[in-house]
Amino acid sequence: MNKHLRLILFAGSFIALLLFQKFVVIPFVFTAAESDLFLDESTESADPYVISTPMTEIAHQHCNQHVTEQLNSDAMPSFTPQALNAWNIGNDSYVINAEFEYSTDNQPSVLKKYVCRIQYETSEGDAGLSNYDNWTIYGLSGLE
Repeated sequence: MNKHLRLILFAGSFIALLLFQKFVVIPFVFTAAESDLFLDESTESADPYVISTPMTEIAHQHCNQHVTEQLNSDAMPSFTPQALNAWNIGNDSYVINAEFEYSTDNQPSVLKKYVCRIQYETSEGDAGLSNYDNWTIYGLSGLE
């Protein structure tokens, strides 16, 4: 094949690729981004103030259960009945700030505070609130 012919084919292919991206790929990406695919239909908005609701109480209980699972097996935690602070950050997500006291067999009890980010994720409505599997822990700090 002629050297000039290969150069012309390369340049033509390159121009065709650029035109395909400009007129096919990019409009498709914009159409997908504008569609309802990424729409969050949650009517619940975040609340910047500390709240105490039945949902935050259940979220606190599930965070306590997760903390118990994260501690080593010989620790015996004792949790407070209510969280210190709880925030609704929207879309059935909560930030729970709580404390617990724990002791091991050969050490005195220690008071620890933790922060837990948790979200209720189910289509069951309120029927699945007590089921631990319907909640997802996205972050836990303070157990160091």
